[in-house]
Amino acid sequence: MYELEIDPMANNFVSLNPVVCPADLLEKAKKGNIARVVVARASSALPMQSIKLAVDAGIAIPLFTGEPDLIKAEAENMGWDISAYEIIPSVGEAESARAVAMAAREGKADVVMKGQLHTDVFMKAMLSKDEGIS
Repeated sequence: MYELEIDPMANNFVSLNPVVCPADLLEKAKKGNIARVVVARASSALPMQSIKLAVDAGIAIPLFTGEPDLIKAEAENMGWDISAYEIIPSVGEAESARAVAMAAREGKADVVMKGQLHTDVFMKAMLSKDEGIS
């Protein structure tokens, strides 16, 4: 089982209960292909911790979007060397969300992951008729 520890001083989540991935779900994921996951605005602790757990479990290869300096700083904070992974530079929520949609649309990613941005901004980019994921 994988658990993600939540620091109550570092976030505003509704629940402080540990996030637990059931072992059987993880084993099923390991039987499939390794997913290329594009992370929108990956520069904060929770999305970085989450994608790192997936990488460590052998089920994901990350593609980051957002401000490269902030993403690298957060990775360094975690002791994670992300030099082998691509970062698509983008500034702000809307630009990062559009970069995620474009990466998925162009076949660079199998999975989209919402990072540190508002859900409405993320979903607007994903569902855009002109620039969305379909």
